[in-house]
Amino acid sequence: MSDLSVPKRRKRSCNRQVENALLKRALGFDYDEITKERTQDDVEEELTVTKVVTKTVLPDTTAQIFWLKNRKAKQWAERSRHDLKVGERNPASIGNMLVSTLEILACGDIDNKTAGSIISGCNAILSSIRTDEQQKKLDELEQLIRNLTNGS
Repeated sequence: MSDLSVPKRRKRSCNRQVENALLKRALGFDYDEITKERTQDDVEEELTVTKVVTKTVLPDTTAQIFWLKNRKAKQWAERSRHDLKVGERNPASIGNMLVSTLEILACGDIDNKTAGSIISGCNAILSSIRTDEQQKKLDELEQLIRNLTNGS
Protein backbone atom coordinates (compact mmCIF):
# COMPACT_ATOMS: atom_id res chain seq x y z
CA MET A 1 0.00 0.00 0.00
CA SER A 2 1.15 3.53 -0.70
CA ASP A 3 1.74 6.10 2.02
CA LEU A 4 -1.26 8.12 0.80
CA SER A 5 -3.70 5.31 1.47
CA VAL A 6 -3.02 5.34 5.23
CA PRO A 7 -4.19 8.98 5.74
CA LYS A 8 -7.16 8.35 3.44
CA ARG A 9 -8.16 5.28 5.44
CA ARG A 10 -7.73 7.21 8.67
CA LYS A 11 -9.86 10.04 7.31
CA ARG A 12 -12.59 7.62 6.22
CA SER A 13 -12.51 5.97 9.63
CA CYS A 14 -12.82 9.34 11.38
CA ASN A 15 -15.67 10.38 9.08
CA ARG A 16 -17.47 7.13 9.86
CA GLN A 17 -17.01 7.69 13.60
CA VAL A 18 -18.41 11.22 13.34
CA GLU A 19 -21.36 9.99 11.26
CA ASN A 20 -22.10 7.32 13.85
CA ALA A 21 -21.84 9.83 16.71
CA LEU A 22 -24.15 12.27 14.89
CA LEU A 23 -26.69 9.51 14.24
CA LYS A 24 -26.49 8.41 17.87
CA ARG A 25 -27.23 11.99 19.04
CA ALA A 26 -30.03 12.34 16.49
CA LEU A 27 -31.77 9.17 17.70
CA GLY A 28 -30.96 9.44 21.41
CA PHE A 29 -29.42 6.67 23.48
CA ASP A 30 -29.11 5.12 26.95
CA TYR A 31 -25.92 4.73 28.94
CA ASP A 32 -24.93 3.45 32.37
CA GLU A 33 -23.51 5.92 34.86
CA ILE A 34 -21.25 4.03 37.23
CA THR A 35 -20.36 5.41 40.64
CA LYS A 36 -17.26 4.06 42.35
CA GLU A 37 -16.00 4.72 45.85
CA ARG A 38 -12.65 4.09 47.40
CA THR A 39 -12.59 1.37 49.94
CA GLN A 40 -9.63 0.50 52.02
CA ASP A 41 -8.92 -2.63 53.90
CA ASP A 42 -5.85 -3.48 55.89
CA VAL A 43 -3.85 -4.47 52.82
CA GLU A 44 -4.79 -2.17 49.93
CA GLU A 45 -7.04 0.60 48.67
CA GLU A 46 -9.37 -0.08 45.76
CA LEU A 47 -12.34 1.39 43.87
CA THR A 48 -15.59 -0.48 44.32
CA VAL A 49 -18.72 -0.01 42.20
CA THR A 50 -21.40 1.29 44.54
CA LYS A 51 -24.12 2.33 42.11
CA VAL A 52 -25.11 1.86 38.45
CA VAL A 53 -27.80 4.17 37.04
CA THR A 54 -29.10 3.89 33.47
CA LYS A 55 -29.55 7.37 32.01
CA THR A 56 -31.19 8.47 28.77
CA VAL A 57 -29.93 11.12 26.37
CA LEU A 58 -32.96 12.40 24.46
CA PRO A 59 -32.86 12.74 20.67
CA ASP A 60 -31.27 16.01 19.59
CA THR A 61 -33.33 17.93 17.02
CA THR A 62 -30.30 19.89 15.81
CA ALA A 63 -28.49 16.64 15.01
CA GLN A 64 -31.65 15.35 13.29
CA ILE A 65 -31.91 18.48 11.14
CA PHE A 66 -28.21 18.35 10.25
CA TRP A 67 -28.45 14.67 9.36
CA LEU A 68 -31.52 15.12 7.17
CA LYS A 69 -30.21 18.25 5.40
CA ASN A 70 -27.07 16.35 4.43
CA ARG A 71 -28.54 12.91 3.75
CA LYS A 72 -31.80 14.00 2.08
CA ALA A 73 -30.89 17.44 0.82
CA LYS A 74 -33.63 17.73 -1.79
CA GLN A 75 -36.37 17.02 0.74
CA TRP A 76 -34.91 18.90 3.72
CA ALA A 77 -33.00 21.85 2.27
CA GLU A 78 -34.11 25.19 3.63
CA ARG A 79 -36.38 26.90 1.21
CA SER A 80 -37.72 30.37 1.27
CA ARG A 81 -41.32 30.49 2.34
CA HIS A 82 -41.92 32.85 -0.53
CA ASP A 83 -41.47 32.23 -4.21
CA LEU A 84 -40.70 35.22 -6.36
CA LYS A 85 -41.74 34.49 -9.89
CA VAL A 86 -42.09 36.87 -12.75
CA GLY A 87 -44.81 35.51 -14.95
CA GLU A 88 -45.76 37.83 -17.72
CA ARG A 89 -43.87 41.01 -18.32
CA ASN A 90 -46.73 43.33 -17.58
CA PRO A 91 -47.09 46.10 -14.99
CA ALA A 92 -49.56 44.11 -12.84
CA SER A 93 -47.23 41.09 -12.65
CA ILE A 94 -44.25 43.30 -11.78
CA GLY A 95 -46.35 45.16 -9.21
CA ASN A 96 -47.19 41.83 -7.54
CA MET A 97 -43.49 40.99 -7.47
CA LEU A 98 -42.71 44.31 -5.78
CA VAL A 99 -45.41 43.72 -3.14
CA SER A 100 -44.10 40.18 -2.50
CA THR A 101 -40.57 41.52 -2.14
CA LEU A 102 -41.69 44.07 0.45
CA GLU A 103 -43.61 41.38 2.37
CA ILE A 104 -40.56 39.10 2.41
CA LEU A 105 -38.38 42.00 3.54
CA ALA A 106 -40.85 42.80 6.35
CA CYS A 107 -40.71 39.16 7.52
CA GLY A 108 -36.93 39.38 7.68
CA ASP A 109 -36.47 36.55 5.17
CA ILE A 110 -34.20 38.65 2.94
CA ASP A 111 -31.82 41.50 3.62
CA ASN A 112 -32.16 45.08 2.42
CA LYS A 113 -29.48 44.66 -0.25
CA THR A 114 -31.23 41.68 -1.85
CA ALA A 115 -34.60 43.43 -1.71
CA GLY A 116 -33.04 46.52 -3.29
CA SER A 117 -31.64 44.40 -6.12
CA ILE A 118 -35.03 42.82 -6.78
CA ILE A 119 -36.75 46.21 -6.72
CA SER A 120 -34.15 47.65 -9.11
CA GLY A 121 -34.72 44.72 -11.46
CA CYS A 122 -38.48 45.26 -11.33
CA ASN A 123 -38.02 48.95 -12.10
CA ALA A 124 -35.80 48.09 -15.06
CA ILE A 125 -38.44 45.70 -16.40
CA LEU A 126 -41.17 48.32 -15.89
CA SER A 127 -39.05 50.86 -17.79
CA SER A 128 -38.55 48.45 -20.68
CA ILE A 129 -42.28 47.72 -20.76
CA ARG A 130 -43.02 51.44 -20.93
CA THR A 131 -40.44 51.86 -23.68
CA ASP A 132 -41.92 48.91 -25.60
CA GLU A 133 -45.40 50.36 -25.23
CA GLN A 134 -44.21 53.78 -26.36
CA GLN A 135 -42.46 52.24 -29.36
CA LYS A 136 -45.61 50.30 -30.21
CA LYS A 137 -47.66 53.53 -30.08
CA LEU A 138 -45.08 55.32 -32.25
CA ASP A 139 -45.18 52.46 -34.78
CA GLU A 140 -49.01 52.64 -34.85
CA LEU A 141 -48.91 56.41 -35.31
CA GLU A 142 -46.33 56.07 -38.11
CA GLN A 143 -48.50 53.45 -39.85
CA LEU A 144 -51.55 55.69 -39.51
CA ILE A 145 -49.64 58.60 -41.07
CA ARG A 146 -48.50 56.35 -43.95
CA ASN A 147 -52.05 55.20 -44.53
CA LEU A 148 -53.31 58.79 -44.57
CA THR A 149 -50.58 60.04 -46.91
CA ASN A 150 -50.95 57.07 -49.29
CA GLY A 151 -54.70 57.33 -49.38
CA SER A 152 -54.89 61.04 -50.31
